[in-house]
Order: sequence, then structure tokens, then C-alpha cells
Amino acid sequence: MELFKLGGESIEKFDKADYAEFDESKIEEILLDAELEPIAGRKLLCIGNQITTSTDKRLDILAIDPEGRLVVAELKRGMAPREVIAQIVDYASWLDSLAERDFEQIAKGKLGKRLYEAFKDYYGKDLDSIGDDVILYLVARDFPEEVINASNFLSERGVSIICVSFDLFKCDDQLYLVTRNVSGDTETIEGKQDGKISPYKRDDRKFSMMLKKRMEEEFGDWLDDLGLVKRDNFRLYQARDGYWTAAYSDCKSDKYTLTIEASIGRNIEKPDEDGYWVWFHCRRKREVLIFAELIKREDIIEQIKETGMKIDFEEDPEWPEINIKLEDWADEDGNIKDDFADTVIEQFERAKPLIKALLTE
Repeated sequence: MELFKLGGESIEKFDKADYAEFDESKIEEILLDAELEPIAGRKLLCIGNQITTSTDKRLDILAIDPEGRLVVAELKRGMAPREVIAQIVDYASWLDSLAERDFEQIAKGKLGKRLYEAFKDYYGKDLDSIGDDVILYLVARDFPEEVINASNFLSERGVSIICVSFDLFKCDDQLYLVTRNVSGDTETIEGKQDGKISPYKRDDRKFSMMLKKRMEEEFGDWLDDLGLVKRDNFRLYQARDGYWTAAYSDCKSDKYTLTIEASIGRNIEKPDEDGYWVWFHCRRKREVLIFAELIKREDIIEQIKETGMKIDFEEDPEWPEINIKLEDWADEDGNIKDDFADTVIEQFERAKPLIKALLTE
């Protein structure tokens, strides 16, 4: 690729920069200063760079777009090696495993503020949820055919991956960056926000977000004050729509859950000799939602009491099943009805002593 400056009757050719003077950290700095606009086509909120993953690898740049989707940029100064596909997919897998609290810790460490605050300051709107999708950018001077083919294969199967080549030019002591999409389509990915990202209908998600807001206002501080409990392994069930995650005991086939699902981005388990009480969660979403009934077993209640954990119930509670049905609990515009929100809040109030007993001895 060559670059020329046209002015009047003169044509000035730009000299290519000496890449020996520019390591990957310099390219990274250029993209951070430009807020990823040269590769994404619009400015994005950059959360941070050189972020250490659970496998001690370093993710080059992590950002978030206006739709709340995470954006990963992996940079190579020269030709992209074929291993880069596995590398960036590994980053996406790691991000998908994180809870909201993990993202908040990353943001506080890199931005000095909560991610929700930074998002509101940057985009001028509230962040509904974090990481419903991950967009992957591979950035290199050039790409071999095998990397392009692998990228196209993943893209055709719904993975949001784009390969972007770049060149650096110099003219009059000014540095110029030229980029070109080699594979993947930014416009297609941007258009996914009302399509493939979430299988939920818009009214369903609006309903869920409104319920989340009400429950967060009522119980968010109380849940935060309880703190974290050590994570334990348990078997997960991932709903087919990709939105819900449920959990089962490692030790027994019985399912122990609470009627109210409280998700502040945490896994909470309380082990006993017969299994785990699991307060399972909707991944990465800072919200409180109804999802499952408590399968009430008197022997389990008695075991909890015998451990010295206090449960302030005059009698063992009954936990009525509540099913979320949009037509029953939302109006024609998808707005949550007050009587449904009040029912959820009432149920959660009744569950608070048991929740506290399960989390603190």
C-alpha cells in the first residue's frame, strides 16, 4: 500500500515508517489515543490495556461499545501468526466466564471508577448489562491466508471477529495510520444489536431491566454488605437461549435454589455434608430476578439449624412458585406492573433471613 498527498499540481508521496522504531506497545498507544476509531469506525470507551487473564496472558486492549458489548483488540506489529486466532478466542472465552464484579474491578483498576459510571460519562446513557457479546479485532500489518480463512469460518458461524491490516507513514515529522478491513464486516456487527446478540424480544428485555432496577434499588446495598463466599465447583445448566445459567449440587442430584435469584455478579455456595445450597445467578448481570422455586426439604432446614446458623423464622416458610409471564405482569408497552414488582419484593423480604443464614455463620 502506498499513500500520496495531493495538493494543487504537486503530488507528494508519504514514506513508510521504519517499523524498527515501533514495537507493539507504540501501536497500542496510538490506538488507545484514538479510542479505537481507526479499526472500529467509531470511538469506543477503552477500559484498559495489558489486562492479565486467568492464564497469565495479557489482553492488549479491552473496550466496551455503546450497546454494552465488549471489544477486544489484539495487536501484532508484523504478520499475524496463525496462533493469534486461538489466542483471541481464548480471551473471549475468559471474558465470557467473568462475573460483573470482575469487570468492575478491572474498570476501577484501569479507569479509577466503576464501569457503569465510566459508561454513563462517556456515552451519556446507562449501561443495561455487560458483555452480551464480544467483538474481536485482530490488528496486524498483514494476514496470511490461513488466518483469514479461520476468521471467515468463525464469522460465518456467528463469532464477531474482524481482521484489520495497517500501515504507518511519515510526512513532515507527522505519523499517519492507514487501516483496512481484511475480513469481517463492522457494519454487520453493528447491526446485530437488534438481532443476534440477544434471543430475547425487546419487550422481554425491557421488562427484565425494569425489574432489575426495582430490585437493585430495594436490595442492592443489602446484598453487597453480605460480601462474597468462597467459590466452589458445581455443575451448570446453560439455557438454550444463552441468557440463564442454573446450577446443581456437586454431591447430590437434588436441586437446591432460592425462589428469588439475586445476581450481583457472584457465585454463592454453602456446603454441608449432603451437598450444596446454591444461590445461582444470571451471568454478569447486576440484577435480581425471579427464576426458580425453592425445593423445600425439612431435613435440609434442620441441618442448617444444627450448624448454629440462625434463621429468624417463627415457622418454616412456604415458598410459592412465581412464574414470570410477560402477558400477566407487564402492560401493553412492556412496562412492569407495580403489583408484580411488589410481589417480588415481598418474596425477597421473606427470603432475606434464609439468605443471610446461608452466607454467614
